[in-house]
Amino acid sequence: MTQLFANAPLGEWTQAEITLSSLVDAGADMSKLTALGIETTGPFSLGLSDIRLVSKDE
Repeated sequence: MTQLFANAPLGEWTQAEITLSSLVDAGADMSKLTALGIETTGPFSLGLSDIRLVSKDE
């Protein structure tokens, strides 16, 4: 996800898709997932809107 945020244009709304499989690939145990957090090593600002969990077929 680092590249996703690093490549996003500053000060502009953008649409991003984060697949659940990418979280699994990064080591997440989906059977224990109750929250999603973002950790950074430096200053970071993020606004979220219209968040959805949809099946891959949609």
